[in-house]
Amino acid sequence: MDPRVNSPFPFVAPQRLLRRRAILGAAVGVALLVTVASAVAAIEDPVERLHEALLEGGATFDERFDRLLPVVEASFDFATMSRAAVGAAWTEFGPATREAVETAFARYSAASYARNFADPAGLAFTVEAVRPADDGRSWVDARLDRPGGEPVRFEYLVHDVGDGPHIINVIVGGGLNELARRRSEFRSLLDAGGSDGLLEALGERTEALRP
Repeated sequence: MDPRVNSPFPFVAPQRLLRRRAILGAAVGVALLVTVASAVAAIEDPVERLHEALLEGGATFDERFDRLLPVVEASFDFATMSRAAVGAAWTEFGPATREAVETAFARYSAASYARNFADPAGLAFTVEAVRPADDGRSWVDARLDRPGGEPVRFEYLVHDVGDGPHIINVIVGGGLNELARRRSEFRSLLDAGGSDGLLEALGERTEALRP
């Protein structure tokens, strides 16, 4: 008996059903690829944004600093980095002191970049890979090519706590841990002068980066 006769359901030939399943599977695969690509691009975004700003250069230190500061503030999570650098003493800081430390840290970082990238002619950054880290975070691997010199490797630790991906650490050359350096520096300053001493020293060190 023809299964189409007196059936309340539309008849679909097996070959057509298989084609539909194949098309549906392909569509799901494409959607997953697009989702993964979008997630990777979002993780790379703060790194790419920072690289672009670093390579713009500027005639003077002040020009570079003024352009870099908002980019640095948008690319890094200075709340998380400040808390990690200060350590246990962070719980003793009030909101105003915490905000002041985060601002001073951002200015110090922007000034360091403005000093180190005074002449970016011939430099080129390349993001090479995104790989998983602990606790849902990611590493973004990048390379800085320099004319007449060996490439410099950068590893950016990126996390997202709900307001988009942000950088929380940078490893340079496979070993120089920027957050560990700041942790040692900040805690030494805190031991010597408390939060006021830390803020004063960060301001002085930021100014000292001017050529």
